[in-house]
Amino acid sequence: MKDKYKKKIHENMIVWIHNPVKPRLSRHILKHVSRMALMMMMIIIIIIILLLLLLWLI
Repeated sequence: MKDKYKKKIHENMIVWIHNPVKPRLSRHILKHVSRMALMMMMIIIIIIILLLLLLWLI
């Protein structure tokens, strides 16, 4: 039963990966993810700069 379910998930994953109908969706997700990553990097850089300023002031 479990193996059957696992196989079904695997098949769905393969279909999703090889399905050329959804490139727009995946591109949209990628764009969103990359934007999130950029935001995170900006936040991390700002935090580092603030910490350096604090250390410098001390």
